[in-house]
Amino acid sequence: MLTLSNLAIRRGTKVLFEQASFKIHRGNRVGITG
Repeated sequence: MLTLSNLAIRRGTKVLFEQASFKIHRGNRVGITG
């Protein structure tokens, strides 16, 4: 299992998201695009 807590991502001065938390359990698949 992968756990991410209080994640924040900014691009320059623009905040894309902050205080994001989630868990990825074994066997789950996750895709990130952008």
